[in-house]
Amino acid sequence: MTRPEEPPATAGPAGRDGARSVDALRQAAFAHHRRGELDQATALYRQLLEVAPEDPGGLNGLGCLLHQRGDSSSAVKLLARAVAVAPQAADAQGNYGHCLAALGRLEEACLAYEASLALSPDQAALWHALATLRDHLFDGTGAIEAARRLVALAQAEATCHAQLGQLYRKEARLAEAVTSFTEAQRLAPNDIALAQQIAQALSEDDRPEAAEQSLREAFDQTPGEASLAIQLGQLLVLEGRSDAAVAVADRLLSAGSADDDSVVLAANHIYQLAHQTEKSLSLMERALRDRPQSIDLIVTQASLLQAAGKIEQAILASKQALSLEPGHAGAHLTIGLAHQDRSEIASAHEAFRSAANAEPSQAALRSALVVSLNYDPKASEEQLWHTARDWNERFAAPLAKAIRPHENGIDPLRPLRIGYVSPDFRRHSVAYFAEPLLEHHDRAAFEVYCYAELAKLDDTSHRFKKLADHWRNTVGQGDRQVAAQIRADKIDILVDLAGHTAGNRLCAFALKPAPIQVTWLGYPGTTGLDAMDYRLTDAVCDPPGEADRWHSENLIRLPNGFLCFRPDESAPAVAPPPCLVNGYPTFGSFNNPAKISEPVIEIWSALMRRLPDARLLLKGRGLGEPETRKQLGQRFVKRGISIERLDLRDHLTSTHDHLNAYAEVDVALDSFPYNGTTTTLEALWMGVPVVTLEGDRHAGRVGMSLLQRIGQEELVAPDHEAYAASGGTLAAAPDRLARLRRELRARLRGSPLLDGPAFTAEIERRYRELWTRHCESHGQV
Repeated sequence: MTRPEEPPATAGPAGRDGARSVDALRQAAFAHHRRGELDQATALYRQLLEVAPEDPGGLNGLGCLLHQRGDSSSAVKLLARAVAVAPQAADAQGNYGHCLAALGRLEEACLAYEASLALSPDQAALWHALATLRDHLFDGTGAIEAARRLVALAQAEATCHAQLGQLYRKEARLAEAVTSFTEAQRLAPNDIALAQQIAQALSEDDRPEAAEQSLREAFDQTPGEASLAIQLGQLLVLEGRSDAAVAVADRLLSAGSADDDSVVLAANHIYQLAHQTEKSLSLMERALRDRPQSIDLIVTQASLLQAAGKIEQAILASKQALSLEPGHAGAHLTIGLAHQDRSEIASAHEAFRSAANAEPSQAALRSALVVSLNYDPKASEEQLWHTARDWNERFAAPLAKAIRPHENGIDPLRPLRIGYVSPDFRRHSVAYFAEPLLEHHDRAAFEVYCYAELAKLDDTSHRFKKLADHWRNTVGQGDRQVAAQIRADKIDILVDLAGHTAGNRLCAFALKPAPIQVTWLGYPGTTGLDAMDYRLTDAVCDPPGEADRWHSENLIRLPNGFLCFRPDESAPAVAPPPCLVNGYPTFGSFNNPAKISEPVIEIWSALMRRLPDARLLLKGRGLGEPETRKQLGQRFVKRGISIERLDLRDHLTSTHDHLNAYAEVDVALDSFPYNGTTTTLEALWMGVPVVTLEGDRHAGRVGMSLLQRIGQEELVAPDHEAYAASGGTLAAAPDRLARLRRELRARLRGSPLLDGPAFTAEIERRYRELWTRHCESHGQV
């Protein structure tokens, strides 16, 4: 806010004496105002305006003063009058803009700034303010133009060049960003943040060697700087050089302060990226011996323990953190994940809600809450819908004002650019279904872009990278920058593969960077987003009618199922049913333990009671921990199933060992209300029949959809009693089990579930239909 310096032209009553009186009052008010004597200045301004109600100096001065005192609502009225009576007064226009900005009226503030700058273009502070506001309004072009004008006025100011670089980066204009950051660094060579910004822009511009050089030079000068080490370590891991990244973390610990939590947490972060879990846990234990009350260290240790499957310890550590800081979102989140690992869904949901409420601006925390509802057998489709829509209103709807028209060429016959957005282009269940689609795309008709939220690439990631025509890694980028890159790439159809699961980019989708946006595969329900146009599914998982009611997207039902599976061709050979050797049947489920709800345990227990000699093999993350095994086992014991009949095992990191474990299972049991997908198909691939329940929503009808595709409808039970009866009958028929072991892999091979070319052709046909419809809506046929 500009304080009055020189009195403007007199605008007082007619006559020499009247003019002198007005001038005297104005000058006296200005003098007190400049000296910070606000009470005296206020009185004189008011006296002046009583004599000359339309005096621009008095209106501007009192408006500034009231704004200084926090009364912007009153100030803005005075300043509006000031610019009305003296539209050529640049300072009044600028002050009016400041006041409007303080009131959140950003677009009006920009117009006031522009009016002031048109009158007096040499106001560097105002160009900075205009650039900042245009940035807040998602007007990247306007923000950049204002920042360029600022740089022209302040060539020697590093901060001005840095601001311009940041704006270029947000708009995915990376080469220009590097140029601006480099100039800023020339002016401020010791500014570590500038070296980091240069490196980030270089990395995003696919120049990793130059990025590493920038970071190495800065890190060699300040090896104890945590933020530098993290960025360098992340870059090295992403380039497949985990050993070099670990060396950076080790050097940081040697050079940095052992009492600095940021140093310890940075080293831990690098160790985690490099999959050095034991090293991370050991580091946390040592640090906590010295600083046992450090909230950040405790919460980080709890998260590490949860990820390592040490559920009980994770819960205890998180509760310790909450005893020190009850509203810590990270501690609540870890407790939620830990309870979810134990299929204690009500407790998990409560913890996720606490995390989301503790940090209401964090979209990812509320997404975790949305996801958790899918595991809850008591949650209705209506509740899932309202929770997703609430997410949209909180995080996506406010971004709608930033959506701009698209400049994609309107031609129904041209090749299309398809963008796939996912954090799971890696060894993950999503990869089994996304890879066949990308592999079989018609490259003459479709150009494929992958936007990967990956801090580390594995063998699967490298396969995806080869399948993509263009690969963009989005780690470290804001949603706005991701959206800007997608828009710059002129993507025609943008496909979300994550929904509300971890690492999603739904806020980028909310900015509508592509004219057509589709969600598929990664999440079993509606995103709730207004900006998401379609969802790919099938008529079994989402029957026409009721399912449409609970989706913000238009449902596209694929005729042969909503997915195509790529099995592990190096899987072990199918083994005979173990009951032939054991003399008793073994049921099994390798689903995420979070899916083992109370109704599931009830049915599985009823099934076990039907066959008193049967065994149940459950395998999943966290089940290697004694306390977790004990708690889950007791839930069966309460239903009359002795603990000796249960075989509870931890997850296996080796895919071969995981698949080989199906040799110990006669009949696989699907979970509900959240079915398995990859686990069901893996069981079938290993010759193990799967019993499932016909559910009331997509997540609970996937098993039904899969079994129908291979002619196994008889294993889809309409209710709980039929589920138990079906499993019992099947387990008691060793000859039938042996026949299915011989047939199921061949059935899969001959089904639509493994027909990658046909599935891709159907998806491409739908893409073309959507694009043609879009062209028609723009007057092109």
